Amino acid sequence: MYPQQFEGNYSGEVQLEYLPCVNYAMMHNHIAVFKFCTVMNMGDQDWSMVRIFIDGEYIKPAESVIEMIQAGQTLKVNTLKIIVNADKLIELTEGVDSSFKFSLTIDGEVAFEHEYPFYLMAFDQWTGVSVLPELLAAFVTPNHPLLSRVSINASEFLNQWTGNSALDEYQTQNPNRVRMQVAAIYEALRSEALVYATPPASFEAYGQRIRLVEKVLTEKLGTCMDLTLLFASCLEANGIHSLLVLLKGHIFVGAWLTNDVYSKVVGEDASFLLKGCADGMNEIVLVECTSLTSSEKVSFDDAVHIAENEVKQEGSFVLFVDVFRCRLDNIRPLPLRISNNGAWQVQNEGVEHENATKTVTQLSHFDLNFDDTKQTITKQIIWERKLLDFSLRNNLINTKVGRRVIPFISFDIDHLEDHLQAGENYQILPSPTKNKIEPDQYCIYDSSLYKSNLNQLVVSELQNKRIFSYLTDAELQNALKYVYRTSRISLEENGANSLFLTLGLLKWYETEKSEMPRFAPILLLPVEIIRRGGTSGYVIRTRDEDIILNITLVELLKQQYHVLFKGLDPLPKDESGVDVKLIFTIIRNSIRNLCGWDVLEESALGLFSFNKFVMWNDIHSNADKLKENKIIASLMENKIQWTDAETDSDARCIDKTCEPKDFAIPVDVDSSQMEAVVESGKGKSFVLHGPPGTGKSQTITNMIANALYKGKRVLFVAEKMAALSVVQSRLSKIGLAPFCLEMHSNKATKSHFLEQLQLAIDVIHIQSPAEFEKLSYELFERRRQLLDYIELLHKSDSSGFSLYECITNYLYIDGEELTVSDDKLERISRDKLSEIRESLTDIDTVFKVSGHPKGNPLSGLYLTDSSRESLDTVHYLLQRILSVMEEIVEAKKFFVEKIGIKVAPDNLDGYIWMGKTCKTLLSLKVLNKTLLDTVGNQERLEELKYISNCGKERDEVKAKLLKSFREEILQLNAFELRQGWENILQKWFLPRFFAKRSYLRRLRMYNQSIDESQIPEFLDSLETVLRQDKVVKDHSQELSDIFGFIARTDHEKWDDILNTLQNANILYQLFVEYSQKNEIFLTGLISDFTQNICADWNSFVLSYGNFFNKINDNVTALHDALNKFKKVCDAVIPNDNFEMELLPILRRWQDNFGKEKDWYQWCLRRSQLLDQKLDKAVDFIENGHTGTEAADAIFKGINHQKAMKAIDSDERLRLFNGMLYEEIISKYRRMTSDFQELTKKELYARLAGRIPSLTMEASANSEVGILKRNIANGGRGTSIRRIFDQIPTLLPKLCPCMLMSPISVAQYIDLNTEKFDLVIFDEASQMPTSEAVGAIARGNALVVVGDPKQMPPTSFFSSSQVDDDEAEFDDMESILDDCISLAIPSHYLTWHYRSKHESLITFSNMNYYDGKLFTFPSIDDRMSKVSVVHINGIYDKGRTRSNRAEALAIVGEIMRRLKDEDLSQRSIGVVSFSQVQKDLIENMLTDELSKYPELEQKVSQCDEPIFIKNIENVQGDERDVILFSVGYGPDSNGNVSMNFGPLNNRGGERRLNVAVSRARYEMIIYSTLRAEQIDLKHTKSKGVEGLKNFLAFAERGTVVFPTTAAGIKNKRNLVTLIANEIAERGYKVDTQVGSSHFKVDMAVVDPNNANKYILGILCDGENYYETKTTRDREIVQPSVLTMLHWNVMRVWSVDWYENKEKVIDRIMSKLDDIKHNGVEGCHLEQQFASNIKNNTFSINDESVVKQVNNCEAEYVFADITPVCDSSDIDTVISSASAVSRQLRDIIITEQPITNTLLYKRISHIWNLNRVTSRLQIMIDSLLTSNYYQDTLSDTIKIYWENANSSNNYISYRINSNRDILDIPIVEVMNAARYVVSQQISLPVEDLKRLTSQVLGFSRKGTNVDYSTGRAVSNLISRNVLIEKNGIIFSMETSS
Repeated sequence: MYPQQFEGNYSGEVQLEYLPCVNYAMMHNHIAVFKFCTVMNMGDQDWSMVRIFIDGEYIKPAESVIEMIQAGQTLKVNTLKIIVNADKLIELTEGVDSSFKFSLTIDGEVAFEHEYPFYLMAFDQWTGVSVLPELLAAFVTPNHPLLSRVSINASEFLNQWTGNSALDEYQTQNPNRVRMQVAAIYEALRSEALVYATPPASFEAYGQRIRLVEKVLTEKLGTCMDLTLLFASCLEANGIHSLLVLLKGHIFVGAWLTNDVYSKVVGEDASFLLKGCADGMNEIVLVECTSLTSSEKVSFDDAVHIAENEVKQEGSFVLFVDVFRCRLDNIRPLPLRISNNGAWQVQNEGVEHENATKTVTQLSHFDLNFDDTKQTITKQIIWERKLLDFSLRNNLINTKVGRRVIPFISFDIDHLEDHLQAGENYQILPSPTKNKIEPDQYCIYDSSLYKSNLNQLVVSELQNKRIFSYLTDAELQNALKYVYRTSRISLEENGANSLFLTLGLLKWYETEKSEMPRFAPILLLPVEIIRRGGTSGYVIRTRDEDIILNITLVELLKQQYHVLFKGLDPLPKDESGVDVKLIFTIIRNSIRNLCGWDVLEESALGLFSFNKFVMWNDIHSNADKLKENKIIASLMENKIQWTDAETDSDARCIDKTCEPKDFAIPVDVDSSQMEAVVESGKGKSFVLHGPPGTGKSQTITNMIANALYKGKRVLFVAEKMAALSVVQSRLSKIGLAPFCLEMHSNKATKSHFLEQLQLAIDVIHIQSPAEFEKLSYELFERRRQLLDYIELLHKSDSSGFSLYECITNYLYIDGEELTVSDDKLERISRDKLSEIRESLTDIDTVFKVSGHPKGNPLSGLYLTDSSRESLDTVHYLLQRILSVMEEIVEAKKFFVEKIGIKVAPDNLDGYIWMGKTCKTLLSLKVLNKTLLDTVGNQERLEELKYISNCGKERDEVKAKLLKSFREEILQLNAFELRQGWENILQKWFLPRFFAKRSYLRRLRMYNQSIDESQIPEFLDSLETVLRQDKVVKDHSQELSDIFGFIARTDHEKWDDILNTLQNANILYQLFVEYSQKNEIFLTGLISDFTQNICADWNSFVLSYGNFFNKINDNVTALHDALNKFKKVCDAVIPNDNFEMELLPILRRWQDNFGKEKDWYQWCLRRSQLLDQKLDKAVDFIENGHTGTEAADAIFKGINHQKAMKAIDSDERLRLFNGMLYEEIISKYRRMTSDFQELTKKELYARLAGRIPSLTMEASANSEVGILKRNIANGGRGTSIRRIFDQIPTLLPKLCPCMLMSPISVAQYIDLNTEKFDLVIFDEASQMPTSEAVGAIARGNALVVVGDPKQMPPTSFFSSSQVDDDEAEFDDMESILDDCISLAIPSHYLTWHYRSKHESLITFSNMNYYDGKLFTFPSIDDRMSKVSVVHINGIYDKGRTRSNRAEALAIVGEIMRRLKDEDLSQRSIGVVSFSQVQKDLIENMLTDELSKYPELEQKVSQCDEPIFIKNIENVQGDERDVILFSVGYGPDSNGNVSMNFGPLNNRGGERRLNVAVSRARYEMIIYSTLRAEQIDLKHTKSKGVEGLKNFLAFAERGTVVFPTTAAGIKNKRNLVTLIANEIAERGYKVDTQVGSSHFKVDMAVVDPNNANKYILGILCDGENYYETKTTRDREIVQPSVLTMLHWNVMRVWSVDWYENKEKVIDRIMSKLDDIKHNGVEGCHLEQQFASNIKNNTFSINDESVVKQVNNCEAEYVFADITPVCDSSDIDTVISSASAVSRQLRDIIITEQPITNTLLYKRISHIWNLNRVTSRLQIMIDSLLTSNYYQDTLSDTIKIYWENANSSNNYISYRINSNRDILDIPIVEVMNAARYVVSQQISLPVEDLKRLTSQVLGFSRKGTNVDYSTGRAVSNLISRNVLIEKNGIIFSMETSS
């Protein structure tokens, strides 16, 4: 009801919702009549105690109380009920108008009161479909007693039909049993003799009056409604669930044949009923109830058929009511209404109806409980799915009858499939009806509507192999002709069949609200159509392929409607093929709950394909072949299926080891590109990451060129034509156009294809450049020269130092330097030096504790152990030394006084001398001047020692001798005794005997026991005693004078004498030592000494002996203490002047020993330094320097030493001069440019050389002949695919590189053909893997080029391709992503060239590429070329979703630029975030340009037109200036939504990256949005975060990482030193200019323009060395900087080291030159840039190679004069030597030659009439051992002069008039090889024929056939030729 307002004391509004009518059924089933009411307080005050009251005549009062309704509040009340008096309703026989009163009181005051009408309906009155249609189930009354009569009759019919009378509803679980029960009830009701009648009289506004069960059965009258409710009541009474099917103006009954129920009480989907009725489902049966009253024999099946057709009528169906479902929802049957007097019932006889049903059709019902085991989802299945087309233009999901689809009259189409699967031909006939049958409004035929008329004819003709269509004869012939032609073209062009017989159509709707149904074929049976003559016309038959399910439809339903077909993979089978009926049942069951959806059992012949059908078919039909490819196998298994043992190429290694000729690099290349080129040339598979502007296309060009150079075949694949065209253009520019076949699907026409092949076949052959290898070697040597310097400068030596570091470190540090020994220098490594520096620097901290050693009281006392025990020991020893020293100082004075010698030097040595002197004096028994003089004379000393030793020996021998002999023995003459004994020994035996006895008797007078054996010893002893005694006696007086009492005669004390000599000598040496040290005369010293000692030496010793002992002890104690002291500490003891220096030191140490703990800190560090041999550093520090100063000094010194050593060790460094080195660089650049041009020529020559020379006429059946024929006739009657298939060997020779789209690959290249060596994908980030696998399968190696940071694949039909539980099987976004996730090796392009200002790429580089791109700064790098223009506008979010203000600003800027002469030279691109904004800008610009025709013309004629694109499709484009429209921003209310369109989506950051990297020179952002307005708390999108950062970057207007001014950062490098020197001369210098890893080392700011640089200085520092290749260093970097208008010069480290002033002068001179000549001053790099050759390659000036047949040669005959007279065989045989000479001449001249021809030649020379066997035997004997017999010899021998002559023989000879058998088989083989080389491939018979022709045989006889056949067989057996399917081609060709 409409709301009603009230005013007064209270202002408000009331609205009621209630049903307009009420009947008994509603009350009986507790249907709520009153729904709710809303009360709104429209006043300013709150309402309290609000009462709502309802009352009326027939209803019970109801009330609801609300405590308060606040001002402005709306309250909904749903607690009120309208309850009508049931007794009143049951009595109503007619409807009654009534009303109820609604009142609202507030605080007891009536605020609103109103009467509301409603209608009370009669007891038997139904409310109708507009009000609760489900209440119709209440009129189904199964409990009426009269129904038992019907049930009994039904059981009789059931018993009659089945023999079982049981009405057992669903107990058997057999739908056909239930169907029989329904049929039985149908016949039982027909037996009731009912009559159809109009509805009963009714005067009501709502619904319809209904005759209830008892009234129909008694009165025998009923409408369709009454009969339906009666039938339904009977069904429910017998336990069968009924359905009430309402049509417009009609109703009939339905029944569930299975114990099932609908999901809702009311259904509005007619298709649900039809699906349930279908044979196979057999779940529902529909029965036309008016057939119960028909007098005609309308059987149950007829009634069913009528009902089904009525449902099929479009627009007639309204709804159906599931009675059992209503019961579950508590809608109960009406109770029986009994009259008081029983007058309610009228008994009529009715009209009898004959029973019409004799049998009931048994329908199939399939068990659909399939095994729910999940289908194995493979990558292949995923790829196939992704290629499917879900657009309505695809007739696989949106089929319409037309030229492409011929509809068949279809009955029992499951039998049609069975017939066709038998493989027979079937003729298609026109419609059998006289009048044309028209399809319905949706262009679809429903054969079931014509079943009664056409079923028998159609089914019978099917047995006769004829199929009827709905088309007329003329329509059918035209359609068949079109289908025939189109299917053939498709098969030829695409290699894929597109003709199918469809079985079944799915009727489906796009959305629940869609009114237009769509139709899609279900089963597709591949067929072929054949044209037959006569009356047969066209026939169809199945292809040798399996019937398939429409996978496009299956995936559409799965992905967009979540409909899954269980049990259809694989398709269920029956005995004849697939079980069509079961398939339809499964589908119907799956869609039963989708409104309007149904399966139509129709068939048709049609062409079915879609845009990517070729690729889909390529994958679908080649599953096993795909798996053979290692890359695809890896993608399928998510694991790499191959291993690569070879390491990746490194550009640095390539630069050092590889000659330029090892690769073909015709286009400029940097190191990252070089690595990719080399890797691809090796046949490796990898991913090539190519960020924006990194030269992907030029890298691809080089990869292709290098692969072709190495004899490989390349397939280049790109989705976009633009990407393909860029590479094709580059290939053309380097001269490779004739060898590259471009077949992108967008322009792949037959004429285009043949034109390209014509270009290849007509290619001009040129000479390979002679200087190619020479220049390669020279260039390699030049490169090595440059590398040598770099390596020498930067390569670290064994200790880790490089010369550059040493020079830098040395020059950087001011101040003193400390050096180390050469030995130490060799051992110092980089780490060691760092440790030394650190330890020295740390000492400054130690000094804060210990104090500096200089001036420290403990200085010189260096403790070695901090333990208490050690320190106590040091302290004790210190005290001991001090004590002893003091005593020694006192004793020293006494020593001087008594001895007369001053102790000198005054140090430990002097003290030790003093101690030794004292000790020696005490050891002397005698001391006098004579003794000292004597020992001073070495000769006299030795003489005395000799005399003393003689005396000692005399006494010892004498004492021994006298032990055995009497003393008198000494009186004997020893000489005589010796002579006597020796004479005895000379005598004869007997005299000797007696003489000995006599001699012994004499000696026994002195020794009675002596015997003969003791005589020699005795004689020796006696002689010794006598001899030594003589010596002593001769010097006895002398000894006595010197030694006194110890040398008395015969009482000498020889040991004392010797000791005295020894000690006197020691004393003398001490005096000598003293005199030498103190430089005084020794004689004077001895004289003074002897004067001081008294004459009596013994008295002197007795007087001062103790004192001398004490001195000695003290000295010993001092010595020992000092030794111990040095062991426990490292004390510095003065070398001299102990008394004046050491004593004070000792006392100072003693006095300050309490500070030893802190002092130890320095002692420890000092000890560590000394251990490192850093004595100089320690001394440096102890002389007053800090640790840091020492660290710098040692660091500087060592680096200086190492630098000098490095330079001196290599002549190249010793002679280095920067200017000379730069000249080498210049030559390298020129040679590189020259070699690049030579490479193009060499590459062209090689490729042209692989193309057949075509020096013979092409055979019609050879590949060359086939191609020439197609070129000549324009390919008439054939297709591109067919030509591809016909020239599989020739095509790779002509065009070893093919450039294609993925579709073209699948369309033209058979998967069985020879694989490409290399497949390259460009823009792989946008290529789905599903589209790529076909091309991958056609190659051995794969290079995937793309950028994962850029756009992923985009599709107009994007959808979630797989279920969540199948996600693990799904591929990534693109082939690039898939390969990256597979961990295929990756290479990276890292040098960025697009942006002419670094700021344009800085954001992307830092945010998306981690700063890994090498970008180049500009001369105006101090400014940013990314700016933002803030627009005062709004984002029209609610309406147009555009930003008009931004669009106006952008259009204005474009017009401004177009009108400016200078600005208009720069191309313009516009990027927007949305399609709407893009369209707005485009429309506004178009309108604006229309006002200026001259500008419009200017725009249309420019090289790069203005583009306006949205963020989704701008990838691949670039312009000089990019204008960026953000579009999004604050709306009219100032609110900013965080929805930024595609940026919010996954991958939004990739879209942003693409958009912001399109500009070359400038980018301007127009935005109403500011960075701070983007709130990242409300979104997690990376794309939105990126936008915020990008806007912030643009708003700052500065580069993210600003350059560093010289001197700000104290980084130790040569650059800073040079920059400081330049700065000191008045220039501002920035260092490390650039925001990427590449930096301009120094940039001098223009004094006249602070925003520009006038000079860039590049050094040979770390950046120079880290640059991988010489080309990068000397070509790429300088040329790019030159392009960016830099003036560049180099500074060389060695130059700066040796003479920095000279270098500074050069820099200043350069700056002066630039000032005078302007910023664009000439410099070396610009000179080089002008020499770079960028001209398109041309062969106009090249030497052309004339194409000749090098295999063919003229036959040369030996010049042998025939024998004049006729001869006989005997003469010949007798002339063997002459024959032998003739044979030799013939073989040498005519080799190879057969024996048969030799027979003939000799016979002719000797004028023999014929060749006889005797002649043959003779010749054979002469040939056997003298000549080489070819291995190809058989019965016919082939002879050569020798084996060497047969090597590499490739010729055949003509014009010899030789018989074919006389021609050596090797020549025939060579001729055959030549033919194959010219024809590429041809049939065997053609090869034999052409071979015989080139040999000069016009006819093909038996011998010719034998010989050529044998030659071909030999070549095949030797793997020279290959035979496949009767076609011959060369092994060289195939490889």
